[in-house]
Amino acid sequence: MASSKRLFATLTPKMTELGYMFFKNSMINEIGMYCKPLDNGLYLSLVLIDHRFENDVFTADFYCSRHTGYCNFFGVMKDSEHAIGTRVGDITTGRDFWWDKESTLSICDFAQSVEKAEGQFLKDFEYLYIPFIDQDINEIHKLEIIEKTTQIVNDNLIDESMTFTVNKEMNGIPIRWFHAAEIALTERWIKENIPLFAIKKGLLLHPLEEITKGKVMKNVIVDFASDAYRLSILKAVK
Repeated sequence: MASSKRLFATLTPKMTELGYMFFKNSMINEIGMYCKPLDNGLYLSLVLIDHRFENDVFTADFYCSRHTGYCNFFGVMKDSEHAIGTRVGDITTGRDFWWDKESTLSICDFAQSVEKAEGQFLKDFEYLYIPFIDQDINEIHKLEIIEKTTQIVNDNLIDESMTFTVNKEMNGIPIRWFHAAEIALTERWIKENIPLFAIKKGLLLHPLEEITKGKVMKNVIVDFASDAYRLSILKAVK
């Protein structure tokens, strides 16, 4: 079974040269992500993905927004299907392409492919999505909760006597970020009665069990906490 240690040891210095910062990520089939701030106030994320059946290869998706949370529990952004799941290989080779984790040559080729693909991705993104970015209600909701989470952390507004869903740090993110995200989400969805789910093309994007008896589910908390934490780091070094 191939390890990702060699991959990141070889790839991270090259991605750093391109302006990216590495963040751990442990969602299903995802092995890590690189993010960087752009001059227009947006953030470009590159999510590395394991093959479902072959552990020794990987690919990656670009994502661009005012945050780094490519998994949006409010639904898919308007007119941005092209942005979510845009593979590096699709841009550079015209087809889905996978790179070898154990091959230094393959990893270096991936880094070169990212550099080539980034410009085209951002050019397409600017034309197709940026005109809508500040009008998308799903994005507005998510940004508000991210900002609230960050405020709770910065102002130390966490009541430690409360019972929280996440009780240990994950992916190097301090526990206070998860507690703050749970508070922000609970206030927004439960107290203010903001709808939890978005409808896209007649389909409910996430099961109603995401909220049960007034408790926000763990995967939602992790998503928002991780996004708020990444943004705080990126803004600090911007």
